[in-house]
Amino acid sequence: DQKGYIQLPDNLLVVAIFALIHYPTDLLISTFQAKKQFGLLATLIFVKYLIAFSAFLVCLSLGYGVVFSTLVQLGTMSFVNLLFFSYWLGRSVFSYLKWRYISPYQLFQQSNIRDAFTLSVAKILPSTLEHADKMIIGFMFGLEVLGLYTLAFSTGRFIYNALKPAFYIYYRHYVDALPTVRLLKIAMVFFTMFGIGLSIIFYLCTLYVPAFAKFNGAEIVVYILFLSYGIAMVDAIYTQSYGINQNANTRHFLIANTIVSLACYLLFSLCIALPSNAAMAVCALHYTIWHAGTIWVLSNLRKRQESLPKN
Repeated sequence: DQKGYIQLPDNLLVVAIFALIHYPTDLLISTFQAKKQFGLLATLIFVKYLIAFSAFLVCLSLGYGVVFSTLVQLGTMSFVNLLFFSYWLGRSVFSYLKWRYISPYQLFQQSNIRDAFTLSVAKILPSTLEHADKMIIGFMFGLEVLGLYTLAFSTGRFIYNALKPAFYIYYRHYVDALPTVRLLKIAMVFFTMFGIGLSIIFYLCTLYVPAFAKFNGAEIVVYILFLSYGIAMVDAIYTQSYGINQNANTRHFLIANTIVSLACYLLFSLCIALPSNAAMAVCALHYTIWHAGTIWVLSNLRKRQESLPKN
């Protein structure tokens, strides 16, 4: 405004409230993965997004704007999560506490509660990484460069984000045994070649499709993400299966996420002395470092645990 203060849109507060409801109560995936009920998981997720998208379309058909319709969609998703969370809480906690009083200390003595808490804490730093790069780019180089970086980053991640959920149905095989090295190597080679193919297509589009001129100066971000598809898919398969494996140590996730997140933040600090194009490339590299580092730390922690003498 005229006094120099930054005025945030009113809608941003509504989105923040929905986020506070949606993410902490989003137990659909973790709950049914743990129970190996992948058919029910896929059905519930489909119904959830079908309801949310239907609410969006209904609002548009009634003449409401896109912004309001999007807020209704986010609110619907949060409401569905809240309903499921209430159902889960009522069955899993209240029914148990009904028979005898249990102190919070006693509750945390149970291995499943400790593991859930450890995994929740382990996700704190990685969750901040999803936004830290954009905040750094926007703060240092302005909104125009931020928009360019976000466009390139979203383009590079789009297909990966679409492919990753398709592997959920296979994770049930890894509750008892982790994926083999051969499978991980095949995934690495296949998706790296897939990323190279996407990079070639994107390069040709920048030459012959006028609309791709919008990427001018940020093409390197797209290439980095495409070429990282191999290591990213290996990380998706390995870490997800590691998380649900009955012999996995949840503290390994906390250690790995902390080490790799701090390494990524050190990488971000290099942006201070770099021009905008180089800073965008450095920030995009955190995607590769995150996936490769997580695999490396987790696998070494597992090897170390397996080498210890068993009681």
